[in-house]
Amino acid sequence: TTPPLDNWLRPLILMHFRFIMPLLGRLVAGQAEAYAYLPSTTEKFLAPEALQQKFAQAGFQNVRYQRLMLGTIALHWAEK
Repeated sequence: TTPPLDNWLRPLILMHFRFIMPLLGRLVAGQAEAYAYLPSTTEKFLAPEALQQKFAQAGFQNVRYQRLMLGTIALHWAEK
């Protein structure tokens, strides 16, 4: 999970996180609160660029990442 990009999709993605996910959680699992934490925790995650720098500072080499799922997920990989 990564904070969504600041583009025209951001409001739609945030609306999905804040309203759709808890609603689906309530309907499917009977636990809306289990899915309501996603927006606040996602916004607190490091941006992929910042996490890439942290990996490099920790001694990892060839640190890279790829954004997936409309930029809401960042997959990182590196060599130690």
